[in-house]
Amino acid sequence: MPAVVKIKADFKKVKRWLSKVEKKQIPFATARAITQTLQIAKKDVLRQLNKDIDRPTSFTRRGFRVTRAEKSTLTGKLFILPQQEAYLRFQIFGGVRLPKGQAIALPPAKKMAGGVRRDKFGNVPRAQRARQLLAKGAVSAKLGGVAGIWKIPKKGKSGKVRKGQRTQLMLAYTSKAVYRKRYRFFERGQNSIRVHWPDIFSKSFRDALRTAR
Repeated sequence: MPAVVKIKADFKKVKRWLSKVEKKQIPFATARAITQTLQIAKKDVLRQLNKDIDRPTSFTRRGFRVTRAEKSTLTGKLFILPQQEAYLRFQIFGGVRLPKGQAIALPPAKKMAGGVRRDKFGNVPRAQRARQLLAKGAVSAKLGGVAGIWKIPKKGKSGKVRKGQRTQLMLAYTSKAVYRKRYRFFERGQNSIRVHWPDIFSKSFRDALRTAR
């Protein structure tokens, strides 16, 4: 199921009650009202994103789009671009994310001094992801019954480990990541439409009749 909020208007049942001018102007007024309503809904779901998700990145926020309604279809939609939806869908619907390879590498549940720390947006910095850590000399191993990416201190010229250094778990392997539903995308989007549509459509229709030729 895609993360899409849609508006589709149908005036077939009421057209017989409309004047000739109203029938001519209503498609234009409706298409404009749909687009304006969805643009407001977009702002509202982004506000909800800030409430439900810990420090969403600017890249994530740029993924929200509105498809403008046309007079011929009277349909518009608010959606999330595929790249951002690929990870946001777990926050919207919940569910289980399985690894693309053998396992998912995540920061250990217990924070450790010197370990991987999430950035100000709550994500693992690129420089501290599994591939980058391995390139810097960390090792993929199972130590003490825990599989993950480990930083193993190097021995000095004396053949001993420098004082204060110790083997450290940077990222732990897990077979799956379980998500609970957190981001109320549909709830906020649909509520925004219910609240704003009547006034926006009424104004758009009045403006269309006033400027009719």
